[in-house]
Amino acid sequence: MNVQAMKFGMPPIIDTTTIDIAHTVHYATGYFFKQVQPRVAMATHMQYDEGLIPEIIAGIRMHWDGLFQFGAPDRVIVNVTKEAIWTRKAALPESGNFARPSPREAVELFDLSPTKTEVTYPESRNKYEDLVEQAGRDQEIDPKKYYPLDVYRERHTSFPKGLKIDVAKMFPGGEKK
Repeated sequence: MNVQAMKFGMPPIIDTTTIDIAHTVHYATGYFFKQVQPRVAMATHMQYDEGLIPEIIAGIRMHWDGLFQFGAPDRVIVNVTKEAIWTRKAALPESGNFARPSPREAVELFDLSPTKTEVTYPESRNKYEDLVEQAGRDQEIDPKKYYPLDVYRERHTSFPKGLKIDVAKMFPGGEKK
C-alpha cells in the first residue's frame, strides 16, 4: 500500500484500513493457497494495476509456489478439465481502474479553491465490528502467520478520526503557497 499511496498521493492508512476491513493482502492470499493446495490458484476481482503486479506476485510467492493465475482484470475465462487448465482474457472493451482525479475534477469533487485545498475524510458510519459478526471475525487467519516479519503491521479496522488530506500535495508542484 505504500507504493499505492505514493502513486495516488493519499496517506497509506486509507488503503491499509480498506484492505484490512474488506479485502485480502497478497501475503494472506499466498498463505491461503498453500493451505488449500488448488490445482490452479487465482486472484480475482481485484485492482489490477500493472505497476503493482510484481509486488502482488512477490507477496503470494512468499507462501505459494504452485500454478498461479490472475483472474483480473475481471472477465478472465478459465477452462478446467481433468487433463488441463488454461485461461484467457475475454474479448471485451478495455475495463478501467480508478485513477487520480485531474485537477479540474478534484476542484469539482471536493469543492476546492486556491484557498481551500484540504479535504476532511468523512467519519465512518459503521464500525467493522458492527458489520462483521464475531463468528466471522473468529475465522480470520492471524496475520502473523502470513506476513513476513520485516513487513508485519497491526491491522487497521477503523479509519482514523479527523483525517485530513491536502489535495494540493497530490499534484506535482501543487504545494500550498
